[in-house]
Amino acid sequence: MKKERKNGRKTKKPKKIIALAKEGKRKFTLTTPIVADYIEFIAIREMGLAKKLLPKDCQNEKAFLVKHGYSDKSRNVFGYYELIEGFWKAVESIQGKYKHVLREIGMTGMIKRAEGMTVTKQNLSWGKPVDVKEEIPPDVKACERVIQFGGGIVEDNVNVAGLVDGIRKAAAKLDGEDN
Repeated sequence: MKKERKNGRKTKKPKKIIALAKEGKRKFTLTTPIVADYIEFIAIREMGLAKKLLPKDCQNEKAFLVKHGYSDKSRNVFGYYELIEGFWKAVESIQGKYKHVLREIGMTGMIKRAEGMTVTKQNLSWGKPVDVKEEIPPDVKACERVIQFGGGIVEDNVNVAGLVDGIRKAAAKLDGEDN
């Protein structure tokens, strides 16, 4: 038996299974539907987009197994999938497909921060929660960053009102590139 370290603990995998997986004699390949789904599942989960992109009945490994007809205790099947030649390269290629979602999330937050916003906070007043609205002014650094992402050049004299207009143009330009 070959011992490997995974997450700080020893795991035992029989040499026969490893040899079969390397020779390609297993019934699973990268194009097998469950393996393709697992590749996408791993890629999305590693990027931290599981709650945003995965269906609600497939948020973790147990739910994934149940959805695909396995018992929720047969997690060892994932080890067979990961031994397939080119598995992790396929995961990286799928992650490249979803990078635009990360950029979209980041740009939404950056644009909100750059334009300024109203935030509602809850404070306690005499033991009761009270909603307090607070204005956050436009952030100059966020404005500069959004303009740089859009391909613009930031000059030394920063005019926040002008930058907010530039932000909207830069965001529209970025949206045009994705489509």
